[in-house]
Amino acid sequence: MTEYYIMDKLTQKIIEIHRGEWPQKTLIPWVFTFISKESRKAEPLLYDTSLVFITSWSKNIFLNEKKYSYWKWKFLLVSFPTPFLCEASLWEDNIFAWITLTITRDDIVDIAREISYDRHWNNNELEVWVLALDVTDKINNALSRLIDCCMDKVGSKVLWPMIVKEILFYALQEPWAKDFCDNILNNSFSSPLSSLITEINNNYHKDITVEWLAKDMNMSWATFYRHFKAFTGYSPIQYLKNLRLNKAKDFIKIYWLSVKETSWKVWYNSVSQFSREYKKYFGCTPLSDNK
Repeated sequence: MTEYYIMDKLTQKIIEIHRGEWPQKTLIPWVFTFISKESRKAEPLLYDTSLVFITSWSKNIFLNEKKYSYWKWKFLLVSFPTPFLCEASLWEDNIFAWITLTITRDDIVDIAREISYDRHWNNNELEVWVLALDVTDKINNALSRLIDCCMDKVGSKVLWPMIVKEILFYALQEPWAKDFCDNILNNSFSSPLSSLITEINNNYHKDITVEWLAKDMNMSWATFYRHFKAFTGYSPIQYLKNLRLNKAKDFIKIYWLSVKETSWKVWYNSVSQFSREYKKYFGCTPLSDNK
């Protein structure tokens, strides 16, 4: 059995449980799928804290003018919600399938604490809070079993937490995950900043200011700005704006909300300002996405 056959089998399983054009929930609420028959131009996309797998294609993600690539034998581990610019390349007569497993920082911390670090570490090309890891046979097997659970009402309720934990365990055992785990466990700003980012993601629809965020971290504005950008790759204002616009696109394209209602939901007092920033960010107007 070749590697290509294995991945094609995973693609077929994902196709079986997926309907429609947009990311969808499975029977497991924290597992989402997406399929497409077309390459996708560079566009903004918010990655949650998650494990992200793709099949039968390649993908590039961009952050602060840096370009990173992953493909069907690489997957991403993202330790906190991050807006990327993403593009996908599809080979002729092929279908790509995408599955993401939403996890929490606590899931990562719990396993990282149990793993010893007496091994050689190879520097990874991604930021310290994002890892591109190999899809090993063990991970591939566990992912296949997880997709089977997505088609089984009983299995989806009972087995999926153990399988997700199994995949995360294999991922964090990789030699190049050492610095990632060290940062999660030992960086004095990692835990409070991660908690703050979670708070931002839960309250993006409210009035949030940089001054309030800095005060919440017990830092001066300048110190908070420096640590936040070093940690996320974005300034606090950029991160919040990107987050709101990504949420807005979901409201418009998935839930079919009006442009006006969407602008209110993501804390824009001006519909015209929202429309201008949406077009600048996505390259099209919210009205055109709403059709």
